[in-house]
Amino acid sequence: MAVTLASVEPAALAVRPSLAAQYVGLLVGLTAAAWLLRRWLVDGRARWGVALAAVQVATLAPLATYLPVRDARWLYPTPPAIAWLRDHAGSARVLIADQVGLLYGLRQAHGYDGLSPRRIAELAGPIGTGRALAAGYRENTIALHGSEPLPPIAVLLAPTRELLGVRFLVLPPGMTAAEPRLRPVYDGADARVVEDPAALPRAFVVPRARCVDDRGALALLRARSLAPAAEVLLADCASLPRSTAPEVRTAMTAPEARTAMTGPEARTAMAAPEARIMVDEPARVVVSASTGAPAWLVLTDTWFPGWRARLDGADVAVQRADHAFRAVALPPGRHEVEFAFTPRGLRPGVAISLAALAIVGVLLLPRRRAAAAITTAVLLLASTRAEAALPAPPFVLTATPSSVSEGDTVEIGLRPRAATGGPWDVYVVWLFSERAAFLGPDGAWAQQPVPFRARLAAGERVRGAWSRAGPPADVTLALVVVRPGADPLDRAEWTHQPALATVRVTAPPGARPPRPWTTLTGLLLAAVAATALAWGRDLPRPRPV
Repeated sequence: MAVTLASVEPAALAVRPSLAAQYVGLLVGLTAAAWLLRRWLVDGRARWGVALAAVQVATLAPLATYLPVRDARWLYPTPPAIAWLRDHAGSARVLIADQVGLLYGLRQAHGYDGLSPRRIAELAGPIGTGRALAAGYRENTIALHGSEPLPPIAVLLAPTRELLGVRFLVLPPGMTAAEPRLRPVYDGADARVVEDPAALPRAFVVPRARCVDDRGALALLRARSLAPAAEVLLADCASLPRSTAPEVRTAMTAPEARTAMTGPEARTAMAAPEARIMVDEPARVVVSASTGAPAWLVLTDTWFPGWRARLDGADVAVQRADHAFRAVALPPGRHEVEFAFTPRGLRPGVAISLAALAIVGVLLLPRRRAAAAITTAVLLLASTRAEAALPAPPFVLTATPSSVSEGDTVEIGLRPRAATGGPWDVYVVWLFSERAAFLGPDGAWAQQPVPFRARLAAGERVRGAWSRAGPPADVTLALVVVRPGADPLDRAEWTHQPALATVRVTAPPGARPPRPWTTLTGLLLAAVAATALAWGRDLPRPRPV
């Protein structure tokens, strides 16, 4: 990460050689590494290993890159709709299918890989492919393994879309927006673009703040119980700074306070608060903001440890705002706020790299076995065992029999493990499926969350059934335990680790397996088309070697 960030610094970009020179440098580095490795394997001298490590360190210099970036214009044409968005979107975010916006430098709220920040996914999620949401189901977050991106349809349906700053939505040509407030701003043969006037800008000034824990902030934001443009929710704070206390705001808005000011100060106090992004870079954002009373500057970019802020050149604290974003306290007047990112793990990363080089040097000593033993012991002593964040489930999930024919009944039971606790709502969820499905007390599966048993206390035994098992497959069931009324698909609401049970559902005896006629027909048509294209042509014969 440190090398990647350093590679995009202006100083590094100013001295970076051309792409051709970078390729030549890469070939030279690979050749030198291969030659040094061969010499080291031949005679076993330590100096060749040290030289190989030095070449590896040299290749980390920010003057080179392993993934050179081509200009998108060389590979992708620019449709008229994309050109319009480039001219009008500015710093606003755009909702467009897949990663088209990323190719053309447009800002998106959804992700392109599995590195979606957890708090962003909790605000706009769920992560996943989005196919279940498109079909009208809920995304089965229990089946996710963490590498899925945040899909565009999740952002489209998110109750926090306005806070995410999604101002423009790209639709297929001629499609009518489902929301009445979305007004068309571009209508062409390639796409229709609609604008959401309720979308907030990425940077805005808020007059009030409130300290709320993560669960409370998520509940308020998802329920749209407050106006984010009027009040910001701050996390990890016991009380607000003195400069934003209510009595200070009241004093600044008193009539005598307004009449006491003259000139530019009076015009600033009477003017509406505003914020404008002046510099917009991946690791640095500069915002010009003005306010007539103590307020908060909110930037709806991801909060992450390592982000620092300077207010008119002086360091100020960056608060986590609205669960996932950044906020800085503003005194009255016009100010320039600079957000800059410095990875907190840079120094530990350098220390670990130096320690790794030292270990390599120790292993190159004559007494290699003793050195390896010492190194292994040090690593074992330094390692820590990761503890599970959630306790063991209070019930054991059972499914009997473990193998049934399609259409048979499976008995589902909950056997208590804990003697105290509860009450809980317990859900039986079909695990490995994109579409969420919940087994109800009537033995049928439902698309919406239906508790297998509601308000269940520890020590209680429960028996139910899965009637008419199917389709044929190896089915894994998960028991999810949450507080009464909580959402079982929200992992933050889980009180215990899920319990699992498996059932094998087989086809009934004598049933004919489905035949892939569609696939076979497609292959046959492709073969016929290829034969027709090559029919009657003299194909070159291979020459004998």
